[in-house]
Amino acid sequence: MLNGVLLSRPIGLRALCNRPAWAAARPAAVAVRYSFTTSIERADSLRKDASLLSGPKYPSSLNVFHLGVGFTTYIGMCKMSTIFFFAYQCLVRAPALAIDETAAFFWTPLTTVIYALPMIAFHLITSPVTASINVLIPPEARQSPKTLQEWAVKAPRDTLVEFTTLRFLPFPKRKTVKLEDLKLLRPGPWWRIAQFAYLPPKFRATHEGKPVSLLKSWIAGCRTFYVREGSKYTRTTRGPTVWAALVDGIMRDAGLQVLQEDLPKTKAAPRPAARRTPPGQTR
Repeated sequence: MLNGVLLSRPIGLRALCNRPAWAAARPAAVAVRYSFTTSIERADSLRKDASLLSGPKYPSSLNVFHLGVGFTTYIGMCKMSTIFFFAYQCLVRAPALAIDETAAFFWTPLTTVIYALPMIAFHLITSPVTASINVLIPPEARQSPKTLQEWAVKAPRDTLVEFTTLRFLPFPKRKTVKLEDLKLLRPGPWWRIAQFAYLPPKFRATHEGKPVSLLKSWIAGCRTFYVREGSKYTRTTRGPTVWAALVDGIMRDAGLQVLQEDLPKTKAAPRPAARRTPPGQTR
């Protein structure tokens, strides 16, 4: 027996030393000898096939911002509270005032309008609040974190960005826009919390730099978005630095410098007690 192969007849030492003749005479032994090499090559090929089947590391629609379940649920509950508040007025208070002979006739519509104001105001103020942001990533940028970051720093202007907000009833509402159609908003009234505005291409071409009424811009399809600042809303995503890079690109297009967080100012250390000199004394 040689290398696990049963030989049909005993062979001499000279025959074993004669490698070509031995290999030609014993093909089964040669197959056993090279079986380990074949298994290693097969494992390498399987590894390559698995790497090809695995595909890109990141999905095509990458989540880069998430407001959080708690804050999103809180806004949705506040929306529903104002709706229930208005429904209570319409179903309970208004009929009671209508059949009350001592109440004036205008109290029923007046109280209905007053009870509707919190619902309308809260919806208008919180409608720009963004719950999540997804960015469509090209295949060549989804291979590794390095390629993703390099693409985000120099993202093309036609990159599609999907904003998810809440509707009047707190259900998700998605709006997909191009990066070139987003612009920064100047500081406005205290009740406006949005920082970004979406201007459709046709509207931007005809009304660029002109004052437009709120109703006309709403009919044209203009939208505003409020994205809370802070790394805690992006570090839980798979692309924690992508949104910051896109915002830097929007600011550069607007002619603004990239904002940096204010560094804490270091205070001078107090002098040691031994070096202090009482007032009026000299050394």
